[in-house]
Amino acid sequence: MAVVPAGLSEPAGVVDPLASVLFQGELSAATRQELADFLLLDEEGQPSQAFRDDGDTRARKTRALIALMLSLPEYHASRVRDWEAVG
Repeated sequence: MAVVPAGLSEPAGVVDPLASVLFQGELSAATRQELADFLLLDEEGQPSQAFRDDGDTRARKTRALIALMLSLPEYHASRVRDWEAVG
């Protein structure tokens, strides 16, 4: 099962739905742009169109993006707010 549709090849189109789920949409435009830019870099940090052109690269980079998003301070802060709301 794909986290985002396999044919989705624009970085913002991948970042936005993940941000909606993981951050309830509360992620700054600057951070969203940085995450979208991450998808267009190769392993050496150089610009690459492989994300747009290759489905395997897109799947691999999307998994890496999710890991990156889960490591952001904003994600952990949103989880704390969730727990505080429950308790």
